[in-house]
Amino acid sequence: MFGIKWDLGKVIMTDIGQHKRVVSLLFAILISAFAVIMLTHETRLLTNNKEQLLTQRDFTDIEWRNLLLEQSTLEEHSKIEYTAKHKLGMYRPSTAEEKLVEQQ
Repeated sequence: MFGIKWDLGKVIMTDIGQHKRVVSLLFAILISAFAVIMLTHETRLLTNNKEQLLTQRDFTDIEWRNLLLEQSTLEEHSKIEYTAKHKLGMYRPSTAEEKLVEQQ
């Protein structure tokens, strides 16, 4: 037993040849494990990106609502001003026409 020299390369290749199914299953398991790791990482990146986009959408929606409120407020003022000028004949007084009322 101690006098026999084994060629390690040949022994390994012989074992691989005898157990082709096991070796092929081992490689399939390794490849699928790496695929799971890659897909999990990609999924996490996409989920993070989705959350950022949803947050941005919410901020944009809030800004849109504020702009609608501002627009309706400005339209209301211009409507009142138009009615005062054209239907009621009102105008903005000049500084000479302004009178200050003091509280007693």
